[in-house]
Amino acid sequence: MKKYIIYFLVFLALCFSIPIFLTSQFKERWKQVDNVKPLNEIIQSTYDYSNYKTVKLLHKSTNKVEELPLDEYLYRGG
Repeated sequence: MKKYIIYFLVFLALCFSIPIFLTSQFKERWKQVDNVKPLNEIIQSTYDYSNYKTVKLLHKSTNKVEELPLDEYLYRGG
């Protein structure tokens, strides 16, 4: 009985390990290790958030739109 359990466990190990070595992701992962940049070379975000200073809220009961400054909306808790 132990022999069958060992064969089954080996079969399961092969079923999970063979696809890992045969996929292209595994090979590409090793290539990416060589291309890692140091932390001081990470590009900072240059996105301009000045267009998003207000939030429009729709009240369902009155069907009116209220505009709030973004900071006030965030401090209120939404």
